[in-house]
Amino acid sequence: NVPYLAGTWTNQSPVTVAFSCNDALSGAKPGSTTGNTAIAGPTQNANIQGNCMDNAGNTGNGSFGPVKIDQKTPVIVITSPAPAQTFLLNSQIVPAFTCNDGGGGDLVNCAANPSAAPYTASPIGPGTFTVNAVDESGNLAIASTTYLVIYNFTGFQSPLVAAGTPAVPSNSGSFTLGSTVPIAWTLADGSVPPVTITDITSLASMVAIPNQACTGTVPGPGITLYPIPQGSNSTFTYDQTRAAFVFNWDTGGLNGASGCYNLVVTFNDTTQYATIVNLVRPLFIGQAVDPVDSAVTNGDLVSGTVTTLSDGTVKLSVRFAPGTFDSATTEAEFLLDTDQNVATGSAGSDAGCAGDATTLGTDYLVVVQSAFGGNTATIYKATGGCNAFAQLGTAPVTILSDGMNVSFALSLLANTASSNTSGPATSGPWNFKVTSDFSTGVNTFSGIQDVMPDVGLSPVATVPQ
Repeated sequence: NVPYLAGTWTNQSPVTVAFSCNDALSGAKPGSTTGNTAIAGPTQNANIQGNCMDNAGNTGNGSFGPVKIDQKTPVIVITSPAPAQTFLLNSQIVPAFTCNDGGGGDLVNCAANPSAAPYTASPIGPGTFTVNAVDESGNLAIASTTYLVIYNFTGFQSPLVAAGTPAVPSNSGSFTLGSTVPIAWTLADGSVPPVTITDITSLASMVAIPNQACTGTVPGPGITLYPIPQGSNSTFTYDQTRAAFVFNWDTGGLNGASGCYNLVVTFNDTTQYATIVNLVRPLFIGQAVDPVDSAVTNGDLVSGTVTTLSDGTVKLSVRFAPGTFDSATTEAEFLLDTDQNVATGSAGSDAGCAGDATTLGTDYLVVVQSAFGGNTATIYKATGGCNAFAQLGTAPVTILSDGMNVSFALSLLANTASSNTSGPATSGPWNFKVTSDFSTGVNTFSGIQDVMPDVGLSPVATVPQ
């Protein structure tokens, strides 16, 4: 050990103090020196007294000190960032911590990394905040806490529902096996105002894990959807028009493996989000298509699809030409001839029952409304006669950038058979047409803007799958 210098702090223990005595005349009396001692920690702050006598009987005294010993390490308490706390990318992290000597009595010097002052939450992913402390005695302490810098994920967009977690996934309902399921989301940072994230490398992986129970979490690695496997028709991009990431999942790559899947998305900030999708075998599908009509500015129909699924669900989808779907005012009507008999239901494709009267008998009418109608579809049954219908029920409408989707139970399409009305709808085959119009105010409408297929053309039939 190095010699101790009185009045300084040390973590050396013990400190041995020895007094010596001398006298130039009679000489120091042997054995008269007192006060020699070894002073030990963990803490001390004391002066040591020494005495001696010469051979003439004279006494003398002296002191050494103070002897200052501290073997206690500094105590560091970090309150911010808290362990496992999350921060949005580019938001501010405000450190809060204390350092003290833990009873040692001397001063402590603290240093924080990355900074003791507020600093920007970056880069993305796990981060560490560390405080180093050293006291005057040379005792060292270190404390750290880990946190996570994440994106502001706003959830899955329609047709999926808001995301859950892998442990508690949400349930996005049924989709047609073999179709393309659009999985869309947005990311932003924590700046003020927020900055949109558009970098596709933010997506680390996406898997679909089979879930026979169709509820809760399931173990296993699942089927890799992203990175996109070779041979898959799925696509992933940042859609500038939609201002969202869009992963188009081609479920045809499952080779007919219907059922529920836990869809788990992992970002490069390590966060994970999940929802359950039920891929159901289609029983019948029919699709009507129509060329773009530049004369139609609100509701230019380009496609309409009618699908009956093996889980007893009816799914209707309508799409419009670019720029002609107004999510606030557009309306579409599905005219369903479920018995393919023009003698039952309401004749034709218009309210006057004139156009297509010899080729279409509408047994059930589904009116699909955008925001003006609360994003709701209303299902009606024909009661006999021209444009005579009675309401059966409603279903929520999913709004997309270019159209609308709605699903409801096939059992809702129930009616009493008569000479001019059909009975309950079977899963198919059906005939159908689609019309469009738009709201011009409270309970007022534009009138039919488009008919698909066009008036005079045969309706589309659903066919078995």
